[in-house]
Parts: sequence; C-alpha cells; structure tokens
Amino acid sequence: MGEREFAKLIFTNLGIECNRRIEQTRDSGHDLDLMDYAIEVKRAKKTNLSGWWRQTVENAVAANKIPLLAYRIDNMKWQVVMSFRHTLNSFADADMNDLDKTITFRADGWFDYVKTRL
Repeated sequence: MGEREFAKLIFTNLGIECNRRIEQTRDSGHDLDLMDYAIEVKRAKKTNLSGWWRQTVENAVAANKIPLLAYRIDNMKWQVVMSFRHTLNSFADADMNDLDKTITFRADGWFDYVKTRL
C-alpha cells in the first residue's frame, strides 16, 4: 500500500513512472527504483527509524544505489531520509550507515531537491 502511494506521489510531483519491485517481497531488497535511488518505503503507526535506515542502507548497497527511506506515520505527511553523503558535497566522506548523519525532508521538499538533479 505504501509503495503504491509513494510511487503515485513521485509521478504526480516529478512526472516519472517509478518502478515498483514486486519481487522484493520474495527476494528481499528495496521497494522502488527511481534514477540512482533504491527507495525503501514504510507505512506505520510509529517509527522505527534506526531499523528502517539500517535496512535501507543494506538494500541500497546490495543494489549499488543511493539509499533513500520514505516513510509515513498514520495521519502524518510523508518524510524522506537521505544520508548527508548524498546531499551535501562537504559530507562526501560521511558514514551513510550513521542515522545521525542523515537529513530528513518533507516529501515536497525532497521533490524540489530531485527536480534540481533532473
């Protein structure tokens, strides 16, 4: 459910069809492919950021892509988490496994950021 919802937001905001990885439920791995991002999508009643981020990084490294976590807590707006390493040049050596070295965007802010990369 969350994967389709976030993929629809990507199409609405960026005009890009996002590939949903149906086989990921069987084979593991990230949920959505978009450009050089491996997107892990979570919908939940409460957060588990450290566990979600660990899974996001592991899946992205396995796919040789940039880790990106998109999550939405019930009755809240979508949030997008990325490593400093992939957003700010001055943090190119930052450990992407370290949740303390991430940046969280509201989804609309992340879409604006991605538009600068298109």
